[in-house]
Amino acid sequence: MKTSVVGSALLPFGVAKVAHQAQPVPCLVGLSLQHPPVHLIAQPCNGLLVTGARADAALRYAEAFLRFYALPAQVELQVELAVPLGQGLGSDAALALTVAQTLAQFYALPADNLPSLAAAVGLDTTDALAIYGAMHGGLLGVEVALGDEPRPSGLPVLVRQQPIAHPERHAWVFVLVLPRLAPGAALPDERGLLAQIARVSASSEDPEETGEQLFAAAAADDLATFARSLQSIESQTRQVLEQNQIVPALTTDDKNVLDFMRSHGTIAQGRCLTGNAWWGLIGGASASQVLRAQLRRYPGLAGGMVMAAIASKRS
Repeated sequence: MKTSVVGSALLPFGVAKVAHQAQPVPCLVGLSLQHPPVHLIAQPCNGLLVTGARADAALRYAEAFLRFYALPAQVELQVELAVPLGQGLGSDAALALTVAQTLAQFYALPADNLPSLAAAVGLDTTDALAIYGAMHGGLLGVEVALGDEPRPSGLPVLVRQQPIAHPERHAWVFVLVLPRLAPGAALPDERGLLAQIARVSASSEDPEETGEQLFAAAAADDLATFARSLQSIESQTRQVLEQNQIVPALTTDDKNVLDFMRSHGTIAQGRCLTGNAWWGLIGGASASQVLRAQLRRYPGLAGGMVMAAIASKRS
């Protein structure tokens, strides 16, 4: 019997304060995205066999999962799709979570405790945003712990979750530009960068309460306010990271691509904090199609990918 599971990418925006139990707390804010997806298929096999995109990493996660639960190796995993490496869209966490979910279904294990499944493949509190994204989808605000106190659930608190879903005509579309990486290019440590982002940004001030504004705008379907708040969170976080030499300053190429997106209709845009991709927010599927067509003709992006993504949904 075959088992098929689709996982989601993650786009972290930065750190902002969101109210929790009547107190503003710093949260890592991000969006779970339907694209680029992870797609795994499992079927019976003598031993453990993993094929397809990022098979080496998927094999490590599968071995860890089987070892954690003391399960026999009798499964073939086919990685049909994987989130590209180095782009800042949570490739490792997305693959690990999807491997865990696929194997849990294949071996008929309880699948309702995703944090436990995540631990089986080596994920931890650093991956909380991705874990909650796989559980709930949508826009997420996960508490940034200021101390080392243990959490009852093992994960930081999910302070806020807001679904984002609209008819195609009014969709809030994130247009992603994934540049082609040179062979042998150093890849960013996305998980390590997420941990550093949380550490250095947790004490930042948020006098305009942009975190609250962001979630309120998403709940009210107010795209203009959502975009302004999102841009503020991204810009403030990037400034702190650059000051602490955690991420480099935007290059001329970065600025040119972002200016191009802005001039062709995006209302918020940025370079992924943990990788090389650029993103731009635009209203409506038709507008996103026009923008993507323009970007595919942009000089210097040959060999890269341009795609549209909307927030993922979970039941």
